[in-house]
Amino acid sequence: HFMADEGVLFDAAHQRIFGINAAATFIWCCFAEGMTRCAAIRRLAGAAQMNPSAARRYVDQIVARWHELGLVAVDPARELSTPGANAAPPEAEILTPLRHGSSLDLPPQRQFVAAGDHRLLDLYFRLRSASPELSNLVQPLLANLTARIPPQTATAIVDLWADDRGFAVAIDGREIDRCSRQSRVVPMLKASLLQLALRSCDGFGAVHAAAIGDGEGCILMPGASGSGKSTMAAALVAAGFEFLGDDTVVLDGAELSARAVTFAICLKAGAWDLLAGRFAALAHQPIHDRADGKQVRYLPLPQACCVAGDVQRPVHAIVFRDRTAPGTAALTRLPLLAKWLPRTG
Repeated sequence: HFMADEGVLFDAAHQRIFGINAAATFIWCCFAEGMTRCAAIRRLAGAAQMNPSAARRYVDQIVARWHELGLVAVDPARELSTPGANAAPPEAEILTPLRHGSSLDLPPQRQFVAAGDHRLLDLYFRLRSASPELSNLVQPLLANLTARIPPQTATAIVDLWADDRGFAVAIDGREIDRCSRQSRVVPMLKASLLQLALRSCDGFGAVHAAAIGDGEGCILMPGASGSGKSTMAAALVAAGFEFLGDDTVVLDGAELSARAVTFAICLKAGAWDLLAGRFAALAHQPIHDRADGKQVRYLPLPQACCVAGDVQRPVHAIVFRDRTAPGTAALTRLPLLAKWLPRTG
C-alpha cells in the first residue's frame, strides 16, 4: 500500500507490518512488474540519479533483508538462466513479492473433487475443493453468491485443500493464506475472497456497514465490530427487508449507490439466542473461529432475500445505533415498522 512516496507492506500470515522508504518502495514495484534484479538496479539509478554501484548495493541490501523476512522469493518458472550455467546469476533473478508470506506454487498433482461457480461484485470465480467435506464446510458462506457462468467467464480459480501443515487457499495456483485448524477455514476463505473482489471492483470505496433494502433504495447501518450490525440486519431481513450485506458494502457511481456483498450473515455468539426464534436453522450451523478470537456462525439466506451484486441501490438513510443504554439485549418488533415494509403492509 502506498503512503505518499513511501510504502507499507502487510504480512498477513505472520501479522506483521513493515514501513519502507521511497527507494525501497520503488524497488518493490520494479519486482512486482516482473523486472530482473539488474533491470531494477538500472531503473533505480536512473530515477534517483544514483551511482550504479550505489544503486546495486542498495538493491542487494534490501533484497537480502526481504529474503530474511520471507517477503520475496526467486520465481523458478521465470528465472533467466545463462547458457552453460546451472543457475541464473543474482543480477538475472526475477524476484516475486509473496502475498501473505506464502510459497510460490501450489503443490503438484492435487486433485479437486468438487467445484462451484460464484459471483461477488465484479468477480466471477470458480471454487474448487479437495474434498467433499471442505466443499460442504464452505457452502453456507457462499450460498447467496452461486451463479451460473460459462467456464471462460471465470476471472479467478480459487482452490481449497488440506495437507500435513493445515488448510490452505490459493487463487490462480498461488497460495495466499493458510490456517492450522478446520474451524478457521471459512473465515480465512471469506477474507481472501473479499480482498480479491474489492481489488477487482471499480467502485468508489467500501464501507464497514450492514445494509438492508426496501425494493427501491437501501439503509446503511455503519458501526464498529460487535456493535450489532449483523444482528439487526438479520432481524430486518426476517421482517421483510432485502439483504445487501452485514459487514461490507461497496459505494459506486456518481451518486455513491450501494452494491451488495451478500456472504452469509456472520453472527457472533451473543446473537444466536436473539435470532433463534426468527431463524431455526441458525442453531444447526457449525461454529467457526475467526482470527480475532471470536466464535461465529454463518447464516445463509434465501436467494430471494438477497440483492444481486451487479445491482446498485441509492442510499436513502444512514442509521447509527445507540447501545449505550444499560440492560439486556433484545429484539422487539415495533408496530410503526409495518409502514416501511412494502411486501408485508
